[in-house]
Amino acid sequence: MIKRVIGLPGAVIQIKNGQVYANSKALKKPSIGAKKLPYGPVTVPADFYRVLGDNRNNSFDSHCWGSVPMDSV
Repeated sequence: MIKRVIGLPGAVIQIKNGQVYANSKALKKPSIGAKKLPYGPVTVPADFYRVLGDNRNNSFDSHCWGSVPMDSV
């Protein structure tokens, strides 16, 4: 499974108006589709990452199953 790390430990991740934000800063990397529904804000716990697929509307990723333990990456 290939996903993009969008949040490091302590980061606050949010999607609003189709734009992904990390710590209130818009990510510049384009995606095939940003989630149309609002998401977050979610704070990434210590020793975890937050990941999203590039095809965000059809990706099984952190918006579905939460943060990923660092030792799983």
